[in-house]
Amino acid sequence: MSPNPGGQPTVVVARRVRPGCEDVFQEWADGFTREVTSRAGCLTCQLVPPLGKAQPEWVFVSTFDTPQNLRAWIESPERAQWLAQAEPLVEGPGEAQVISGLEQLFGLLPPTVAPPPPVWKVAVSVLVGLYPLTLFSQAVLGPLLGGWPLPVRGAVSAVLMVILMTWVVMPGVTRALKPWLYPRRSR
Repeated sequence: MSPNPGGQPTVVVARRVRPGCEDVFQEWADGFTREVTSRAGCLTCQLVPPLGKAQPEWVFVSTFDTPQNLRAWIESPERAQWLAQAEPLVEGPGEAQVISGLEQLFGLLPPTVAPPPPVWKVAVSVLVGLYPLTLFSQAVLGPLLGGWPLPVRGAVSAVLMVILMTWVVMPGVTRALKPWLYPRRSR
């Protein structure tokens, strides 16, 4: 599954179904998924069923084209009605995790679905992306912005670096290093 390659805002919700309510919950989940995908700006709504003890929850991953469309869905009365219908079928409150920035590059799904890599691997991955981008930025932007005041140069450089790291460099680095970041777990 590749839930958010382009950096669009995504909401991830995991719900544990009460024993004996699985069939009714499946019907509810099908209807809920249809409702989400009919919303303005919804790009995908993926449903990951439980995978035994490794992942006892049902996980919904919904991706939207803009933060505004995601917010409209999250705050909609239709969503509130659907969630209220599910309450008798599930255990505990459903926590919605919104993913929209650099955090989506590592740990896209809750730990029961795909545990994030160790922090040191994240740091190495960021360094792999940031070092060449810093060299490029100094070589290209340095001469262009050399006469500008330091705070303005810093702001322009920081904005460009964040944009390039978030939407260009880190998605590519993450794809290239995926086997190292997410090695197959022995079964």
